[in-house]
Amino acid sequence: MPDMNGWHAIDTEPQRNGASFGDNQAADNWGVRLRNDALPNAVVDVDYCAEFTRAEEEGDDPEYAVTGMIHFTVCDDPDDPGGTETWADIEYDYDADPLGYTDLAEADQAAKFQAQRWIWDAGKFLVWDGQPFSR
Repeated sequence: MPDMNGWHAIDTEPQRNGASFGDNQAADNWGVRLRNDALPNAVVDVDYCAEFTRAEEEGDDPEYAVTGMIHFTVCDDPDDPGGTETWADIEYDYDADPLGYTDLAEADQAAKFQAQRWIWDAGKFLVWDGQPFSR
């Protein structure tokens, strides 16, 4: 049985990338790619971004929240997971950071910190056997 906790980041720092969170995304997201040597056809991309939370009344200060997206992929080539995927699914983490921010730079740094945590502790956060799952 493969080591389902053997996940590790392939980079030492979160990277800016182009994953889209939608219309409320306020800054480019921070991403981390995870691999597990025992599961050569599985890739997990974890992304966090600052999202704009619309003010309910005009004149309110803007507010930002941190949202996470975990993209699970089974593929033929782990160096090109999107181009060779045979299965994929996404989970969103709307509670990635319980704080609200009025400063976009602070929210962006909080998003980077959430991504950084996966580099430090991917094996503790992720338990996946690299097989497609159903909801």
